[in-house]
Amino acid sequence: MQFDFATTSQVYIVSENGTIATKYPQKLPAATTIGLISSPASDIYFVPCNNQIIYAYNYGGRPAKDWSNIKWSGNKIESTFSPDGKYIVFIDDQNLMYYTMDGQSRLVKPVNELNLSNYHWTNDSVPEFACLDADGSKLRIKNDGTFAKINGMPALQWLGQTTEAGNIFNYMLTENRISKISADNNIIASADLKGQVGKSSVLSVENNTYCALSIDNNLNLFDSHLKQVSGFPVPAMGYATMSMGSKIYLLVLEGKDKLTLYEL
Repeated sequence: MQFDFATTSQVYIVSENGTIATKYPQKLPAATTIGLISSPASDIYFVPCNNQIIYAYNYGGRPAKDWSNIKWSGNKIESTFSPDGKYIVFIDDQNLMYYTMDGQSRLVKPVNELNLSNYHWTNDSVPEFACLDADGSKLRIKNDGTFAKINGMPALQWLGQTTEAGNIFNYMLTENRISKISADNNIIASADLKGQVGKSSVLSVENNTYCALSIDNNLNLFDSHLKQVSGFPVPAMGYATMSMGSKIYLLVLEGKDKLTLYEL
């Protein structure tokens, strides 16, 4: 096991016993306030620097073969690797940029044509990047850069995708309802919602799936059948989630002086 991270001016690779890897730290060509982007499935990591260039390196500390420097725009950038480590998507203030891991650009699409509040990679043998377009329809972007609109229930927000007992399901929000939808667009379960929905999360570990929704300063928790979990909703000024092994945890700020940890 090793840990990789960046300071404002250098990249470090450190083993679990604290030993710094040979040829590290590596000095960056420009300062970064974003940090390092990596995946256990990829042998390349990326560093978006403040000069608006994303640099690609291999773990030997050399510039990655076949990659030219990528320009990015704005003040922030997100990224996501495909599960197999063969593709990466960068999202800055202006564009979604889809690349293969040999440095080939597959798609550049303005973010104002998309709804990127929620996105994920599909669990197919050949992963595809999935998100919503600006009108709430579901899109799947293929690895050749083409994309298809998937007909089905329009969604204001796409919460995420899970695999349960070998079957793929999507969890979606409309104006006043949360729905669980099968891969062939059948509604499996739904629950009516009352109030203004804020932060939302789909939490899935092994065979356990939960949907956490902030509604009017309360935290609602639904199981995989979209039934409210006993003891919820609870007052919540905010919450955070984490998973460890087969356990899912909710850290809930229930008041100015009350922080509660729930084990699901």
